[in-house]
Formats: sequence, C-alpha cells, structure tokens
Amino acid sequence: MKDICPTCSAFSISDDPESPLLHVMNGRLIFFADDGVQGSELWTSDGTEAGTQLVKDVFPGPLGSSYGYGMTVAGGAVLFPNGLLYFSGLAPVSEFGLWRTDGTSQGTELVRPLSVTNLISLGNRLLFWGWTASEGNALWTSDGTAAGTSILRPFGGHSQLARLKDGVLFFAAAAENRTQLWQTDGTPGGTTILADFPFALVGGLVPAGDRVLFAGEDADHGVELWTSDGTPAGTHMVKDIVPGAADANPRNLTAIDGVLLFSARDPIHGEELWRSDGTEEGTFLLDDIFPGPGSSSPGNFTKAGSLVYFTADDGETGEELWAVPMSALDSSPGQKPRRAQDVPWRR
Repeated sequence: MKDICPTCSAFSISDDPESPLLHVMNGRLIFFADDGVQGSELWTSDGTEAGTQLVKDVFPGPLGSSYGYGMTVAGGAVLFPNGLLYFSGLAPVSEFGLWRTDGTSQGTELVRPLSVTNLISLGNRLLFWGWTASEGNALWTSDGTAAGTSILRPFGGHSQLARLKDGVLFFAAAAENRTQLWQTDGTPGGTTILADFPFALVGGLVPAGDRVLFAGEDADHGVELWTSDGTPAGTHMVKDIVPGAADANPRNLTAIDGVLLFSARDPIHGEELWRSDGTEEGTFLLDDIFPGPGSSSPGNFTKAGSLVYFTADDGETGEELWAVPMSALDSSPGQKPRRAQDVPWRR
C-alpha cells in the first residue's frame, strides 16, 4: 500500500488486545507510524497509497509525539463512543498529555496535560493511570472533555488495568510491602479493595471468561495461581500446585478462548505447560515437554487457526517453536493430553 519509512520499520509492536496498533474511524484506519523524519506520529489511511498520510505532526522533529507511548501498552489508545480516538501523546512543550482526534489535523487536540498510561474505556468513560508533578500518581477518569477529566482516587505503585464485566481490576501498592487488588466501576464509591496480599505480586491480571487470573503470593502457599470474579468472596487461590509454602511461580499467563495457558514449576516436572479454567479441578499439567525435573519453560503462547504456538525446550533440541492442538486445551485430569508437536522450523 505505502512504504511509510523506506529505510526503517514504521511500526512498533503491541500484543495487548486493550491497545491495538490499528483503529478504524469513519471508514479509515488511524495509527501511529514513524516515517524516519518526523518520529512516531498519527497517520490515517483509506487503503490507498495516496490516501495514506500524516494526520498531524504533534511534536515537530524526529522524536515524535508518541515517544514510546502512543498506541502501545504503556500509553494506550481508545476509540470512544463519541467517535473520537483518545491517546497519550507528547506536546511541543515536551509535556505528556491526553489527546483526542477525529482523524483530521484541525480535529487533533490536547484534552489535558498529564502523563497517561494504561488508557482503556469503561462504558462512556475513560480510565487511566495519570501523573502530574503537583498531584502525583492516581487513577483518573474522563468523559472525554477537559472539564470532565479528574482524579478518581490517588494511588502509589500500580499494575495494568484489566477489564472484567462492568468494571476494571488492578493492583496497587500498599504500606509495608503489601499489594492490594482493587476493582472499580469508574466512580469513587464503586472503587473498593477485593484482597490484601502481604507480599508483592509477581504476575499481572489476565481476563479469561468471566474472571481474571493472576499469580498471587501468601505466607502459607507461596506464589500460586489465583482468580477473581470482581468480588471479595470470588477472589481466592485456584490451586496450590506445590503444596505448602514453596512457589509454583506461574508465569507467561495467556488466555486462549477462555482457557489459561501458563508455565508453572513443581519438584517432579520442573517448569512445564499447564492449563486452567479458573477452577481447582480444571487446573493441571498439560504436558511434561522436558521429561523429569528438567524445565521446558514454555512461553509466548499465540493462537493461529486450530493450533496454539509457543516456544519450549525439550532438553534435546534447545528452544524451538512448538504447537499444541486447540483440542488439547479441553483435556481433563486423568487423561493423557495430546503431545505437543514440534514444528519443523526454528524460532
């Protein structure tokens, strides 16, 4: 269609479904791209070379207005119900801000100057982490206007925002090295604590079906797989994979069609491929790719057609590209799952 930057890569990469690289607005694509001259800026396209053009050079010069943010996991971009795209950008005065655009140069404007991360939508409002020198770090909300952009609640350190049903879940740092799991419906009264953990958590929130899954830690069970349905009663450990205070250390949590794939470690199998549907009985070892206590350390799970691809080391060929049929995700305890198939090309 168009080689935006003949001597470089025009796009950064985002695998976050909450922050896609491309958006559709009024029948056109809108996206951030770097032409090698003006930095990463806002572009639009109607699918033709002539119709692929810069919307606005928000921050003149090679640095670019997105400056590592824009439509990425860190900043975010959201197509709002009012038909405008909201995004994190860098203004000419070298100050980050919440911006909006209707896809035209004159319709691209600063809403409010502040640092914006993890921008998502919840109904007819925006939610994001914001920071200013005078107000510090906080959870912000916005109706898309400057007057309607304000602090929902101040917080210290925090995690990403994970949408669940009609609310959003997130972690926030608390005193004495504790971490709290919160939920919000976008209002001050609807922002409440779900659980308080005595240690820092090691895993992010991954929505899977009607719940989120994450790696949580307590003194009795160590680092294990936890779940939350957005209520205090529905927030609990899924399974003590390694009984007692030892850590299973769930990592690489990825939801595939409502089923969680992840790696976890136990003394018999090492770090291997596990699956979970959010219940104790539905959480089990899917395959011991590196037989015995050695670890295959599977990760980078990606669905393509009827297969889920991932990287793993079977102890003989090094880290390679593997695939497992989607049907294997429906295996049940007591049944030997279908063996992951080694894909005959290197990662």
